[in-house]
Amino acid sequence: KNGVRHAFNLSVQDESFNRDMASVLQASLAELGMEVTIEVLDRGAYFEKLTAGTDSSLFYYLWPVPIDVVSLFVGSGTIPAPNWSRANLPDVDAALEAWKQAANAEELAAAGNQFQLVIAEQLPTIPLVVRNSVWVARPNVHGWLPHAYDIYPHYNDVWLDQS
Repeated sequence: KNGVRHAFNLSVQDESFNRDMASVLQASLAELGMEVTIEVLDRGAYFEKLTAGTDSSLFYYLWPVPIDVVSLFVGSGTIPAPNWSRANLPDVDAALEAWKQAANAEELAAAGNQFQLVIAEQLPTIPLVVRNSVWVARPNVHGWLPHAYDIYPHYNDVWLDQS
């Protein structure tokens, strides 16, 4: 823009999917005239970099429920971590507070609608890819069922058939 090339760093964890995704983004954005430098870091260095501040990053999360992502990753109360983008948007915070304070289903629905609208309008973070979580179990594992709204599996009622 105005003779200045848009250039930035993209920090990613040293994992094949993230490295591949970063390369695709780098190539795609180069077609638009942007210069992306990929910085591949081990897990510890990656989170240190995010907390200290970085131009951009790729982060994979398992939560299928948007309010979890909004409250953790773009609510101002979680700066510098996990709100690594340092998003400080009063409308987002107000929508989150209304959701937390909702006294009934109608207020909860209205607050949920409001935070979705605010996030869509102000876009503090950009979801690029939704990765599938793949769960497998052997035939001798009984009582385990995945659930769409669980981040991690529960093993309370799981047992193994020893045969």
